[in-house]
Amino acid sequence: MPATQDVGIASDSVVNRGAIQCIAAAGKLEIVSPTSGGSINVANNGTIWSSGATSIIGFNGGASGAVTVTGTGAIASGQAINLGNLNPTTL
Repeated sequence: MPATQDVGIASDSVVNRGAIQCIAAAGKLEIVSPTSGGSINVANNGTIWSSGATSIIGFNGGASGAVTVTGTGAIASGQAINLGNLNPTTL
C-alpha cells in the first residue's frame, strides 16, 4: 500500500523489487542510513515514486557517507530527486 504522508526509510541497504511510493500532495520520501553519516546502497529493480507535483525524493548519505543507486528500475518525483548530504527537513 502506498504511503499518503512523508516516508522515511532508515537502512544501510535497500533492495526494491516492487514499489516504494509516496502519494502525498507535497510528500517527501527519504532514504537514509540509520547510523549518522553512514553510506547507503539502493538496488532498485522496481519503482521508487513520489507523485505530488511538489514531491521530493532524497537519498541522504550524510556528510561523510556515500550514496550508491543501482538497478534497472525507475525513480520519479514531481519536483526533485536529490542525492548526497541532504537536510532531512527539505531534502
